[in-house]
Amino acid sequence: MKSISVLRKKATKIQEDIKTLLLDNYRYDESLDARLNVLSKVTNLREELAMLQRELRERQAA
Repeated sequence: MKSISVLRKKATKIQEDIKTLLLDNYRYDESLDARLNVLSKVTNLREELAMLQRELRERQAA
């Protein structure tokens, strides 16, 4: 079982990764395939972030 501080650090890292991917997504020379890959990565990271945030809320409520 991970501590709350470790979960918060991981959540912060995921948020930074999402922000970086979205800010880098405005290159017009990329192919559609590359843009879809970025979209897929962002979606997966958001799902992971949602699970971490839910776990943090549950632990803080306890």
